[in-house]
Amino acid sequence: MAKGAATMPRVFLGVALAQLRSDAGISLEAAAKHVGKPRQRLMNLLEGRATFTAEELTTLAKYLGATGDRLSELESLGAEARKSPTGDPYTDLGPESWRRVAYLEAKAESIQAYENGVFPALVQSVGYAEALIRATEGVWQDELDDQVRAGRAAFRLKRQQLVFDSAEPKRISLFFTEDTFNAGVGSPQVMVEQCQYILDLVSAHENLDVRIIPTSTWDNPAQNGGFVLFGFGELLRPIGFMPVIYGPSTYMDSSEDTERMARAFARLGDLALSRDDSLKLVSTNRERFHK
Repeated sequence: MAKGAATMPRVFLGVALAQLRSDAGISLEAAAKHVGKPRQRLMNLLEGRATFTAEELTTLAKYLGATGDRLSELESLGAEARKSPTGDPYTDLGPESWRRVAYLEAKAESIQAYENGVFPALVQSVGYAEALIRATEGVWQDELDDQVRAGRAAFRLKRQQLVFDSAEPKRISLFFTEDTFNAGVGSPQVMVEQCQYILDLVSAHENLDVRIIPTSTWDNPAQNGGFVLFGFGELLRPIGFMPVIYGPSTYMDSSEDTERMARAFARLGDLALSRDDSLKLVSTNRERFHK
């Protein structure tokens, strides 16, 4: 199949396969030879601009080490990728949708994220992430055993490592509201560790910009919920993401939608505290929780 449009399922599939190939240490040449395809055809697949038949995809995925649920996920994405693009927002109905967010984070050149009342995922400590998961158990999801809960929190840390340790540093701008400090999660100690975690991350990564929207701010255009805008340079057009606490996640890549998000982030940049003042507020709250 010729090189085509980069639809959301194709992007998800391509990034997932690229990560598998990287983890397995298999060269493009070896992978292409194994499935009997030209190297460029495989590159188009990994860039989200081509598809494989069901048989070809399964052969490739197994060669790269996919088994069990991961193999099923890739086969499901492959079926979606082979459908003709509609131009409508993409609703991710598959299991473990949080894994697909990580695929976009890994591929993006720039990430802008906003959260209201919760720290953005890319600066959540493991303890804070686990506490958030615990808070949803018995409400939005069934009770989890300690191993599953710890595994999900650890994956959050792996997402951060893939972003911050990227060979090409990404531009990362994260916004959250001041009332996040008052939305206690876990325990005061968890909040102390979370505040310190943000300070450590910002100190270690010059490309990370953390900005806080003060409680006293008037006319915040993003009062409710959160949203993320991924930029991919010349490779792909921007993709917007609307996370939800329960149910399917929605992705948008029409210019009309992503331009609205870009305008929202520009406004948030005007309303937020400076980087230095934001970090001072994080430090002040760390001391408050420590008492």
